[in-house]
Amino acid sequence: MNKVLSPLVEFFATVFRTGKLVCALAFLTTAVATLLILQLPCKSQSLGKTYDYLFLIETEQVRDQFEYKNSIIGPVVKTKITYSQPNNEDAEPVHYEDLWMHGWNILGCRRMHDLDLHSGQVAFEVRHKSGFGSLQEAEAAAKAVLRLFVDLYARRQSVSVILVPDESMGYMLNQMPQAGFTPGPESAPDVPVYSPIVIPIRTVSGSQKQVLYYTTPPGSGDDE
Repeated sequence: MNKVLSPLVEFFATVFRTGKLVCALAFLTTAVATLLILQLPCKSQSLGKTYDYLFLIETEQVRDQFEYKNSIIGPVVKTKITYSQPNNEDAEPVHYEDLWMHGWNILGCRRMHDLDLHSGQVAFEVRHKSGFGSLQEAEAAAKAVLRLFVDLYARRQSVSVILVPDESMGYMLNQMPQAGFTPGPESAPDVPVYSPIVIPIRTVSGSQKQVLYYTTPPGSGDDE
């Protein structure tokens, strides 16, 4: 800090002696503003920087995988799951696992890494390799989101928000009741919520927002 201020002090001593007060004041304003900016934490305004861990769920429809002759399996969607620490520039993204899915069914799983997480805020973001969302990719993404949620929940990690492409919002919301999550509007602050798990879900653009309330999955055995 002293190394920064010393040249400024010498400069103003000189300009005051020469009578250039107006120029000095203008320079002072700029210098102070610049100094304050330099002292602020370097934090991106991107969404990821709001969270300690950002899980990226990327879907891609693949061909010629699990589709042998006369097979009724297809289309198959491959889902790649990675996680990163947006606030830690030294941390490399971690490839967690790959899933191969047909509809709501998991055909294969290849786990690359353990979930080595500390406590903190977690967000999910869904992306489609094709750039647009199909029903098949939305189904795979929804299944991957719920599977990953269970993995984190078992480690006492909570999910703060799920981000999905605008075109996939309706598809994904329709899939969630299969796992016991009922979509609905956000409740008012003074209204009690009778749900053990509540997860906000919204589109990347922010145009649509819903909340997933956990109830009871269909066929869970409550009516036996």
